[in-house]
Amino acid sequence: MRHLLYTLAVLVLSTTLGFSNTQISEDDWVVYFENDKCIIKYKKQNCKYEDFFNQDHIILQLTNKTNDQLEVSWNEERWYDNICSNCEQDTEEYRKTTVVDANQSLVGQCNFHSNLKIFSNFSEKLEDMPGVNKIVRLTKFELKNITIK
Repeated sequence: MRHLLYTLAVLVLSTTLGFSNTQISEDDWVVYFENDKCIIKYKKQNCKYEDFFNQDHIILQLTNKTNDQLEVSWNEERWYDNICSNCEQDTEEYRKTTVVDANQSLVGQCNFHSNLKIFSNFSEKLEDMPGVNKIVRLTKFELKNITIK
């Protein structure tokens, strides 16, 4: 009986934690990383496009708290439908570097290819997207090996 209760508690906790990771607010910034030099925040944003399918993205905000220019780098890992799409890949494609001027903030944008934007999912209805069989959703992301120079 004790084993059954333990298993049930772990299942409920992991389901709750997994669900909370997918409920990213479009209104509030969430602090992902902070030290004495910089802050990395994120939020979900729906991006509407005229010439291709609308998409949700995780938008990053990078704030330099110092009086010097900073170069911030990280490795980006992405999970879609709870499967890591790039954990086994150690390529430059997933190594991101951004330079932030002294006492400035940079924010990712929908219409600009940048290191401060992570694709989450298509926000169109599946039936409105010819040629697409399934809409995968970002369920988790990690910025690993954050380095600041």
